[in-house]
Amino acid sequence: WVAHSSGATPTPHADHWPGFIVRIVIAGALLILGLFRAVNAMRHKPISDVTKPDHHPGRLRTSLTEHFPKLMHSLDPKTDLPVRQRITRAALAGFAVCGLHPKVFPIAIAAGHQILEITNHAERTLGIVVFAVISLVPAIAPAVIETVRPGASARIKDGYERIMKVHGRWITAVLLLGAGAFLAHEAFLHLPAGR
Repeated sequence: WVAHSSGATPTPHADHWPGFIVRIVIAGALLILGLFRAVNAMRHKPISDVTKPDHHPGRLRTSLTEHFPKLMHSLDPKTDLPVRQRITRAALAGFAVCGLHPKVFPIAIAAGHQILEITNHAERTLGIVVFAVISLVPAIAPAVIETVRPGASARIKDGYERIMKVHGRWITAVLLLGAGAFLAHEAFLHLPAGR
């Protein structure tokens, strides 16, 4: 739909099973995550607060801490490290949280696929730039806000956390279910003819 809305005509190509399978697997992952979030929202399951003293880390984190104590100690945000190591830790954490997150990764793949459908080189480049800017806004905006109005980003973050604590599961569920349904529809539109 991105290619269509930009006025570009998608390149004609035959639909193949690998493309259909990738689309349907990503759609399935989004739908499963969305249903999981919706069920948890209906059950009013509380979102665990890692800042509380009674919070116990999961089995994976405990196992990693046992097997790699030095690495896990250096990844702990409370550990005081030299500037270069803090920058590296922040970059790795940002990549792990944003780049590899199960909700972000399928959506990024779907967006990239839609951008590649645009045939005009200038419009495709514009699409990539817009996607990159939108992707970086959550990381850069707090720094800009804090530079212009010191302390404002903390107040914004507190307000955001209050809203997300109450409505976060529903917002996430609706977004995931919508993206999953759209991608599933797109997958079935590109279902290969019987071969």
